[in-house]
Amino acid sequence: MFTFRLNRYNYEIDVDEKIFIIEEFKAIWDYDKTKQKKRAKRIFLYIWVGYDISSENDYRELPMERRLEEAMNIAFGKKVVFKEVERNLIQAAVKRYIELSSTAEERLLATVQEHIDEQNKILMNIKSIDENGELVPGYSKKLEATLKNIKELILRKKELEKVIKNDEGKIRGDKQESYLERGDLSVKSKFGRK
Repeated sequence: MFTFRLNRYNYEIDVDEKIFIIEEFKAIWDYDKTKQKKRAKRIFLYIWVGYDISSENDYRELPMERRLEEAMNIAFGKKVVFKEVERNLIQAAVKRYIELSSTAEERLLATVQEHIDEQNKILMNIKSIDENGELVPGYSKKLEATLKNIKELILRKKELEKVIKNDEGKIRGDKQESYLERGDLSVKSKFGRK
């Protein structure tokens, strides 16, 4: 699993040369023509704050819209309008980052969270009284349906979180950890050495 590493001392992404193997990240790095590559590093920070779902990211629980606002604020200090080329580079890098940094279950969990956020917006916009002070027809049905959707989504979210939590520490591909990985060096090997 791939993730950027945040340096909490200077709140920058530590750029490891290995990320340039990934074409989408190298494209952002190469697009920044400055020597210090501050713009590229800020874009990487924006991607990390906005899209990383690891426990290292304090913003992962925020609704997506709010998280992206925070990402913009943290990375750039203000709202920045990206050039079309930058937008395309960022979109490609975000897509790749999500693919590399999360499991299928985690991506599904993020999708469920987006649906919860959408339902919350709908809930906030349901009006019970119109401009004339009259009760809006169908208000209770809309409210009931929206609350039912939110409840179902929250149940799915909890189920997915449980699956993800149970899978933490497991090695992908149904392999078992080696004795070395488990830290059990006292086990006798099949060659008779201890």
